[in-house]
Amino acid sequence: MTLSIPVKGRSREDVLSAMRAARDDDIKWEQGRVFGLVYHISDEIDDLLKEAFTMFFAENGLNPTAFPSLRKFETEVVAMTAALLGGDPSIVCGNITTGGTESLLMAVKTARDWARKHKPNIREPEMVLPVTAHPAFDKAADVNSPAQWQCLSLYKRWSSSATRRRRRA
Repeated sequence: MTLSIPVKGRSREDVLSAMRAARDDDIKWEQGRVFGLVYHISDEIDDLLKEAFTMFFAENGLNPTAFPSLRKFETEVVAMTAALLGGDPSIVCGNITTGGTESLLMAVKTARDWARKHKPNIREPEMVLPVTAHPAFDKAADVNSPAQWQCLSLYKRWSSSATRRRRRA
């Protein structure tokens, strides 16, 4: 598909109308037609989340000096998560990610960094994954020292046999 940036902008209603039309073939999650990918609890919670998002949609959490409120929120979420999981607040640290792929990239990076420090004798780390693993694990292998990673996929439940999903040379 080739698509150029329009020379002239479109009206607000035209943009929203086109977006509504594009959505016509989407799964109707409101009717219970999807089991995942949607994080809906109630209309009341949705309204709160929309208002909170709108309040901060332009701010960038990468600059806590300019936006100390975002640092406060992130610090509180990390602290609450540490408490929930029994973490020691004097050593637990963390950050909020934007979603599944970034979260998995950061988890693999953290595991890699920890292993480099605590298990330096492991020269060819592996990730053992089910065949249903999120594709972001492959991305994480590519980003985190691709020459050292190999992903293995278990093909039978509770089996020690594994097939190579991706081999890193």
